[in-house]
Amino acid sequence: ITAKLIINVLKKYDPQGLIKMGAPADEYAPEAHMMCDFLQHIDDRMLTREKMHRMLLHVFTELFDSKLVDEKNESYRASFYIGR
Repeated sequence: ITAKLIINVLKKYDPQGLIKMGAPADEYAPEAHMMCDFLQHIDDRMLTREKMHRMLLHVFTELFDSKLVDEKNESYRASFYIGR
Protein backbone atom coordinates (compact mmCIF):
# COMPACT_ATOMS: atom_id res chain seq x y z
CA ILE A 1 0.00 0.00 0.00
CA THR A 2 1.52 3.30 -1.08
CA ALA A 3 0.98 6.84 0.12
CA LYS A 4 -0.25 7.71 -3.37
CA LEU A 5 -2.98 5.06 -3.16
CA ILE A 6 -4.05 6.29 0.27
CA ILE A 7 -4.05 9.93 -0.93
CA ASN A 8 -6.28 8.96 -3.86
CA VAL A 9 -8.72 7.11 -1.61
CA LEU A 10 -8.83 9.97 0.91
CA LYS A 11 -9.28 12.48 -1.90
CA LYS A 12 -12.19 10.44 -3.26
CA TYR A 13 -13.92 10.10 0.13
CA ASP A 14 -12.77 13.52 1.42
CA PRO A 15 -13.35 12.75 5.13
CA GLN A 16 -12.97 16.35 6.26
CA GLY A 17 -14.68 17.93 3.22
CA LEU A 18 -11.51 19.83 2.37
CA ILE A 19 -11.28 18.81 -1.29
CA LYS A 20 -14.88 19.91 -1.76
CA MET A 21 -13.89 23.32 -0.38
CA GLY A 22 -11.12 23.69 -2.97
CA ALA A 23 -8.10 22.27 -1.12
CA PRO A 24 -5.27 20.92 -3.29
CA ALA A 25 -5.41 17.31 -4.44
CA ASP A 26 -2.60 16.35 -2.04
CA GLU A 27 -4.30 17.87 1.01
CA TYR A 28 -4.37 14.52 2.77
CA ALA A 29 -0.68 13.72 2.08
CA PRO A 30 0.43 14.10 5.74
CA GLU A 31 -2.30 11.71 6.85
CA ALA A 32 -1.45 9.27 4.06
CA HIS A 33 2.21 9.23 5.07
CA MET A 34 1.30 8.62 8.71
CA MET A 35 -0.88 5.71 7.61
CA CYS A 36 1.93 4.27 5.46
CA ASP A 37 4.28 4.44 8.44
CA PHE A 38 1.71 2.57 10.53
CA LEU A 39 1.11 -0.04 7.85
CA GLN A 40 4.82 -0.82 7.49
CA HIS A 41 4.74 -2.30 10.99
CA ILE A 42 1.76 -4.57 10.44
CA ASP A 43 1.75 -8.00 8.86
CA ASP A 44 -0.67 -7.86 5.91
CA ARG A 45 -2.19 -11.14 7.07
CA MET A 46 -3.18 -9.46 10.35
CA LEU A 47 -4.65 -6.36 8.73
CA THR A 48 -8.44 -6.26 8.87
CA ARG A 49 -10.84 -3.66 7.60
CA GLU A 50 -11.71 -2.75 11.17
CA LYS A 51 -8.02 -2.19 11.98
CA MET A 52 -7.75 0.04 8.90
CA HIS A 53 -10.81 1.96 10.07
CA ARG A 54 -9.36 2.40 13.57
CA MET A 55 -6.02 3.53 12.14
CA LEU A 56 -7.71 6.12 9.96
CA LEU A 57 -9.72 7.41 12.92
CA HIS A 58 -6.57 7.58 15.04
CA VAL A 59 -4.66 9.56 12.39
CA PHE A 60 -7.48 12.02 11.85
CA THR A 61 -8.01 12.44 15.59
CA GLU A 62 -4.30 13.22 15.98
CA LEU A 63 -4.25 15.81 13.18
CA PHE A 64 -7.68 17.38 13.51
CA ASP A 65 -9.89 18.47 16.37
CA SER A 66 -11.34 15.25 17.76
CA LYS A 67 -14.79 16.86 17.70
CA LEU A 68 -14.53 16.90 13.90
CA VAL A 69 -13.88 13.18 13.74
CA ASP A 70 -17.13 11.26 13.65
CA GLU A 71 -16.59 7.52 13.91
CA LYS A 72 -19.95 6.82 12.35
CA ASN A 73 -19.31 9.12 9.37
CA GLU A 74 -19.35 6.97 6.25
CA SER A 75 -16.44 8.98 4.85
CA TYR A 76 -14.22 7.30 7.41
CA ARG A 77 -15.19 3.99 5.94
CA ALA A 78 -12.74 4.96 3.17
CA SER A 79 -10.30 2.93 5.21
CA PHE A 80 -12.15 -0.17 4.03
CA TYR A 81 -11.05 0.52 0.47
CA ILE A 82 -7.36 1.08 1.11
CA GLY A 83 -5.55 -1.93 -0.23
CA ARG A 84 -8.61 -4.11 -0.56
